[in-house]
Amino acid sequence: MNMNELHFPIYLQDFDCFGRYTKLESLSGEYEFVVASEGHLSNPVFPAGRFWFDGKTFFALIRYKGSLFVRIGQSVIELSDKITIKVTGASPDRVLTIIEDGHPIQSSMYSVKQNLTFENDPTPFVDDEDFDFGLFLANVSVSASKKKVLLE
Repeated sequence: MNMNELHFPIYLQDFDCFGRYTKLESLSGEYEFVVASEGHLSNPVFPAGRFWFDGKTFFALIRYKGSLFVRIGQSVIELSDKITIKVTGASPDRVLTIIEDGHPIQSSMYSVKQNLTFENDPTPFVDDEDFDFGLFLANVSVSASKKKVLLE
């Protein structure tokens, strides 16, 4: 599968804010994105995935023609069975490494917000991956069931 075949623009849902989207104009060259809330969009949005921007690097998980693709900065990699993602480092400073057939092919440093859980939290079902997009990507990369849910 080739991401160059993707028809633009596409919409991605913000990882940190459920009702916010970005309109991704292209995957080649410099990326451009415009953040808008769902209420400001002229047409209903059917997001092709999720995005997160840490202030330096654009991260995305994109669904296209039965495959998942990870975008980190300018790199786009198909999330095949040969690819796993590993996150190391203690919060807030993390390193995301993409591994293909046991060999690291790309690493990216990022920072996450401090843990937002608190005593007597009314949402105890929330996991660490709900606050850390890199951890979310890592968990998707090793879970057939999560991939299936994202592709449906």
